[in-house]
Amino acid sequence: ADEPEYADRARVFAARVRDVGEFLDELGLVPPAAAADVTVAYHDSCHLALVQGVREQPRALLDSIPGMRRVEMPPGEACCGSGGIWSLRHPDVASSLRQNRLERFEESGADVLVSNNPGCLLHLGDDGQPVMHLVQVLARAYEGRPVAAGAAAGREPRVSAAMPAWPPETPAPPEGAPVLLHPDGDLVAEAMESLARGGWLVHRCADPGAALDYVSGLLAAGQSLVLDRSAEGALEGADVAAWIRSMEERGVGVVEAEPGVGVVGAASDGGGPTPDEPRAGRRLTPPTPHERRVALLAADVGVTGASSVAARTGTVFLAEEHGWGRLTSNMPYRHVVVARRDCVMADLYDGVARVAGPPTSRPRLPRYISGISGPSRTGDIDMEIVQGMHGPGEVHLVMVG
Repeated sequence: ADEPEYADRARVFAARVRDVGEFLDELGLVPPAAAADVTVAYHDSCHLALVQGVREQPRALLDSIPGMRRVEMPPGEACCGSGGIWSLRHPDVASSLRQNRLERFEESGADVLVSNNPGCLLHLGDDGQPVMHLVQVLARAYEGRPVAAGAAAGREPRVSAAMPAWPPETPAPPEGAPVLLHPDGDLVAEAMESLARGGWLVHRCADPGAALDYVSGLLAAGQSLVLDRSAEGALEGADVAAWIRSMEERGVGVVEAEPGVGVVGAASDGGGPTPDEPRAGRRLTPPTPHERRVALLAADVGVTGASSVAARTGTVFLAEEHGWGRLTSNMPYRHVVVARRDCVMADLYDGVARVAGPPTSRPRLPRYISGISGPSRTGDIDMEIVQGMHGPGEVHLVMVG
């Protein structure tokens, strides 16, 4: 709504997006040959019913299966409480909404709860309730397999009642098996090798000052840099303010990004600080997301700090508290991530656990957790449609320590 220049492109793109239930119903499937002796209840997800207006098509597909009995769960279109990470931020309300839907499911007498939204299914089936996606139901019906049996696996709780140990530790391997893939048993070295295989340009330095020197080497006079505040921890011990001043004296525009503020800028006319800019770096707050994105993407280099690195998969995690949208999707083409060796974890689980913090009954997660496995490979997508959402095409990992 605040980007009129993209309105027509957005309409073209939106017209090509269809829910699978809507698509299959319009396609006109031949009903399955075998009968399915099962009763199902269909749950409307909020985005489908209230935004896309998809209500009858999934029901029509279920009704087309011979022998299947479909019942409703009043009130129709009631929210289950999932809402992406909303359920993590408001666990009490989400739990109450979930319990309400499960009670209606029990009252319906259905064998299986069906929905078209994986988020709803994960939320509603968290304690092992028999939930299935519409496509799973159709697949078993066309294959002639019992539909209810497809939900049997969901009856086993998928989340252990016991909280994982904190801080996360790499489990001991079987006797005789190496702990790490790296022959020297060096977790950092394994991470560097995994990242390099994924297309990262990796560099290891002894201290934060050397990391800043590496970034300096990527920039020339007349270019600009966005320095996100997430890099502060990784650069602790270095005189960042002095480095910013030295960069500006070279004619490089440096802008620091503060949590909660969309920030971007370019070098001043003289290539260095002006009298009305007493401190290094500038803070500007463009009024619209589009202007923020365009300004960020116009910079030459973006620098962030890694929250954790998963060595075995070569995945870098960034925790973002500020409201720019996903930072990794709005960074310049060349993105530098600075990481300290103590943030390197063995695998994906440990990497996410380090970002999320100690497990509790009321988790508090950052606004965004981005996992980066390498440079953007979406160059074949029509970038006129997804402008600004493709991620950096060149990624550097600078390991400190």
